[in-house]
Amino acid sequence: MEISSASSSQPDHAKPPVPASYGRDDEDAVRLFIAITLPDAARRALENLQDRLRQVDSDRAIQWAGSDGFHITLKFLGEVSEARLTAIDSGLTAAIVSSAPFKLVANGIGCFPNPTQLQAIWAGIQGDLPALMAVQRAVESRIAPLGFPSDKRAFQPHLTFGRVRASTSRIKGEILGRKLSALEIGEVAKWSVTAIHLIRSDLRPSGAVYTMLASYPFPALEPQK
Repeated sequence: MEISSASSSQPDHAKPPVPASYGRDDEDAVRLFIAITLPDAARRALENLQDRLRQVDSDRAIQWAGSDGFHITLKFLGEVSEARLTAIDSGLTAAIVSSAPFKLVANGIGCFPNPTQLQAIWAGIQGDLPALMAVQRAVESRIAPLGFPSDKRAFQPHLTFGRVRASTSRIKGEILGRKLSALEIGEVAKWSVTAIHLIRSDLRPSGAVYTMLASYPFPALEPQK
C-alpha cells in the first residue's frame, strides 16, 4: 500500500500491509505511535467543546490541537527505522487477537499537571476502562520486547485539546487554568472502539500532521458480559 502524505482522520478499519518503502531515500526513520482513533461523530462533538474552550482563551495562551489529533495514545514508539516495521506489525497483530469491541466516553476536561501550573488541556476518558487497559497491556507486552521500553508512568487515557504556548506567562496560564476548571462539562462523546492503529507523526511549525499507516481490527467477537 502506498502511504498518502495527507493526514487521515478516520480509518476504514481495514488492515493494510506494512509499506515496503516510505520513499525517504536513506532517511527511513519515521516518528510512530500506536493509538485509538475516534469516529466522525465523536470528533465533531469534541470540536464543538474545543470551540467553547477557545472562547475562554482570550489571550491565545493555548496552541490548540487539530481535530485529526484527537486520539488515545496506547504507546509512543518514537523514531523508528523501516527495518523494524515487520516486527511491529506482527506484534500488533498478536496483541489484538483476543480483543473485542468496547465503548468509551469522553467526559469532562482537566488541566495538566494542575490548573495553577497549566501545561495542557485534556478530556477525560470513561466507559469500559478494563477493556481499554487490557488492550493497552497487550500492546505493551508485545511491543516492549522489540526494543521500545515501557513508560515508567502509569497509563492514563485522555484526549489532548491543546498545549500552553512557550510564550505564555505563568500568571496567564494560571488564570486560564482556573477559568477552565470552573467550567461545568459533562459527557462530550461516546463511541465504540473496534481497532487500534499505527500512526505516523510529522512535526511541522504549524503542528503535527498524522498519517494512518496500518489498522488492526478486533476479531468479530461479542463483548463479554
